[in-house]
Amino acid sequence: MPEAKPTNPNRARDHLANERTFLAWMRTSLALLGFGAVLVRLRFLLPADLQGHTHGSQLGLAFGVIGLLLVPLSLAQFLSRRRSIESDSFEPGIALALTFSAAVFLLGIAVLGFVFSTPTISVKTP
Repeated sequence: MPEAKPTNPNRARDHLANERTFLAWMRTSLALLGFGAVLVRLRFLLPADLQGHTHGSQLGLAFGVIGLLLVPLSLAQFLSRRRSIESDSFEPGIALALTFSAAVFLLGIAVLGFVFSTPTISVKTP
């Protein structure tokens, strides 16, 4: 009689942790999309003579693109880790974390450039 393969007693916990991580990536994706939309909308709040002097729309679009790309990347990571948990062959990966960290770092530098390059709006009081 063949010997049964022992089951991982932590399997359920590992799957739940994988799901929590996936949901955290989804929240991050939504936050990036929301921040991108805010940056695009800020352009329309500026006076007409300053609207062409900022790159808020391009920066907002970059945040949106990164947020959208994060969805399939995090899904692929979730499914890959799910398979590896099931086969007891889990090896932690860092590719998504490194890529995402670099993207957010570059976007952060762009936001700082945007904030400090936007002309100051003076409010005239009567």
